[in-house]
Amino acid sequence: MKKLIQLTAIIVFTAMLSSCTDDFASINQNPEEITEPSPAHLFTESIYQMANYKGTEWFYDNYNYFYRWNQTTVFVGGNEAQFTEIGPTGGRYSNTYAFQRNLVEIRRIIDNMDADAQAARTHMRAITYITPAYQGIRATDLYGSMPWREAMRGRSESLFTPVYDSQQELYEQWLTELDGAIEVLTGDDSGQINFGQQDFIYQGNFMNWARFANSLKLRIALRVENQDQQWAQQIINEVLNSPAGIIESRDDEFVWAPSGEYRHHAQDFWGAPSAAYNFISKLVELQDPRTHFYFDPNDFDQEAVDTFTEQDRAMPDWIDPEVPVDRWDRYRGGPVSPEFQNTLPWFGSYTDNDGSGYNQLSHINRRLFNPHYDGGSGYWKDALMSAAEVALYMAEFIEKGYVTGHGTAQEWYERGVRASMETVDDIARAAQVYDYDTFQVTDAQIDEYLTREDVALNGSDHLEKIYFQQYINFFRYPTEQFALTRRTGFPSRTGNIMQWEPPIAGGSELAIPRRFPVSEPDNPINIDNFRSAMEAQGWTIGANSGAVLSQERVWWDANNPAMGTGSFD
Repeated sequence: MKKLIQLTAIIVFTAMLSSCTDDFASINQNPEEITEPSPAHLFTESIYQMANYKGTEWFYDNYNYFYRWNQTTVFVGGNEAQFTEIGPTGGRYSNTYAFQRNLVEIRRIIDNMDADAQAARTHMRAITYITPAYQGIRATDLYGSMPWREAMRGRSESLFTPVYDSQQELYEQWLTELDGAIEVLTGDDSGQINFGQQDFIYQGNFMNWARFANSLKLRIALRVENQDQQWAQQIINEVLNSPAGIIESRDDEFVWAPSGEYRHHAQDFWGAPSAAYNFISKLVELQDPRTHFYFDPNDFDQEAVDTFTEQDRAMPDWIDPEVPVDRWDRYRGGPVSPEFQNTLPWFGSYTDNDGSGYNQLSHINRRLFNPHYDGGSGYWKDALMSAAEVALYMAEFIEKGYVTGHGTAQEWYERGVRASMETVDDIARAAQVYDYDTFQVTDAQIDEYLTREDVALNGSDHLEKIYFQQYINFFRYPTEQFALTRRTGFPSRTGNIMQWEPPIAGGSELAIPRRFPVSEPDNPINIDNFRSAMEAQGWTIGANSGAVLSQERVWWDANNPAMGTGSFD
């Protein structure tokens, strides 16, 4: 019996040893290798990180810089004299590379498969080039030259000193990569494996990805226009002649919404920004339905006015106690110029006899930017490239003479305005903004809006009206709004639709930055390439003031008008 027990023990031990050996064999592999990863899961993580990181981008870049420089919002107490100086920024530059890691890995995995497996995944592989171009455009807008052709090769080739490509070279590379992706995605897809539901944007639809890639080329065309009109025309022609088509319907939009359970929000730790006077005044004048979603009304509802009247307390001079309060009266903005900071009647609150404060300025609709604010149960949704954006680009191209034979500027313009309102309405519905059921946009409202004097393309101010609608549409996407204000000079101090307010501090007009500061990297391994790139651009390393950053511009911005000086004849 004792021998039987010993034999059993030996058998068990031997089995355990064999099992452990097998485990050690699976564990003791090259740490550079990922063991049987799923390309679909890697893809999901990559597109998820396209926007999941944007809390810091909103906190720093959008609220603190772009919104104020674009003159859509001001700080709660007004803009300070230093609002054209740049401090911390969000993570768009580093994220441009970070979220690509999985995409590069997907290509490596596919390239290491056998020939039949590779052939079944050519479309999947092509898609991995599209979102990097999208993110790269956003990063170079602010940082100029960047490593690209030699980037992301440290792991595979031990290349840790990539050269910096100029902005022209970056655009050429992205156009080449987008064209390659479009060619594959519009080809025969029989037998192709797709990302399926792991692709929460297009659910593996190859043609939708091709349309997005083709439409993305229009962003590049607009940026290079004032540097190389012939190149811009070439890009536009290629887009319109491509079998991919462009994003024309809301079903084609590049919508980022991971799930109805997602609770992302745009941080506003400094307090919800208030509306800028010229912007919201024009929205109110036009009774633009998007106003209800973009901004909250101020504190002076009918009950507040009655209270102040009964207590004989001072109220803002725009209030007539004898006239019932209308919601449109409660959308109020403050001036952009720092000379008005913390001064009545613009900033500061009015108090009742109990000492309760009432603000007369509207601030951004927090539910639109934070769906779970104040106990909300909505979710975050973004149309990162919308049918409205593309339609309004087409209207601009036709109005400028770049495009003929593809409809009229008015047709595309009206399609763009309509799509913008519908998409904003959908985002507001998902976010469960306050009183959505009351203010959801109707077709009748849009029809009426399109007939208004400063909206309709009725023979005057066509280009300015197109720019204004792009400006409104991009309110939720301040990066693109900032690109618009730089390339066009809209809003202009001489404009007929909306005016630019010169930002004055200490009796002098402040210069608005056109890019972000660049600092020497902490790791010196690639310092020489960095310095060479900055020298080639003529940039001052470490400069953070508008006085410098308004002059030292990225390549595509070099010939554009100064802020607020656009001419739209």
